[in-house]
Amino acid sequence: MEQDSNQELGIKSSRSSWKYIVGAVIVLGVVIIGGIYVKNYLERSDPKYYQKHYSLGVNYYNKALFDLAIAELNLAAKARPNSPDPYYGLGLNYMKLKKYDDAVKNFEKAVKNGPERLDIKYSFAVAFQRMGRLEKALEVYHEMVKQAPDSYQVFSNIGVIQMQLGDSEKAIIALKHAIELKPDYYPTYFNLAKVYEIQGNTELASKQFMLVIEKASKKKETADVAQAAKIRLASLKTKKK
Repeated sequence: MEQDSNQELGIKSSRSSWKYIVGAVIVLGVVIIGGIYVKNYLERSDPKYYQKHYSLGVNYYNKALFDLAIAELNLAAKARPNSPDPYYGLGLNYMKLKKYDDAVKNFEKAVKNGPERLDIKYSFAVAFQRMGRLEKALEVYHEMVKQAPDSYQVFSNIGVIQMQLGDSEKAIIALKHAIELKPDYYPTYFNLAKVYEIQGNTELASKQFMLVIEKASKKKETADVAQAAKIRLASLKTKKK
């Protein structure tokens, strides 16, 4: 009986030892995890941490390494969740990858953090355009008009959307206003000619395309617009025949 009692005590002692070891391991694990969390938190709180990852993200974006840029900008966003810049950068990268849903989500966060930033809102609207969500894009552009009533690009894009939505009259008003604001922005002239073409007014469309060819051909950076106008004008002349 005494031997059995000793064996029982041995078992209890062994169990106690295991409980102690398991408990110590759990406590150690908590300490390690807590230490890692504190270390990461302190790192993210360091301005150099944010700047390092944000700069890397921008650098990768400029090199068209979009997946690497996204990874770095996500780290920057965790470090400064209230800054518009990392989310704006993420949106631009997703735009390049044609992942417009992801682009919109990040632009939305960027707009929330920087409501005064017109560059972010512009990209936000363009993302909606590329998704085919024209009404939503139009809504963002109209908000921008309140902040920047002299932005020719905004009015030019409003004109394009109205054309796509089938409202030629509103398209013409917006495009003509864009031309008043920026007389040497020739894509607007081209889009105005397209509206006249859609309306069936081939005379006005032809005149507008010829105007684009005349003006845009003088500059190397707008030669592609002039070439596109030549193709459309040739198409109109073929239709007349």
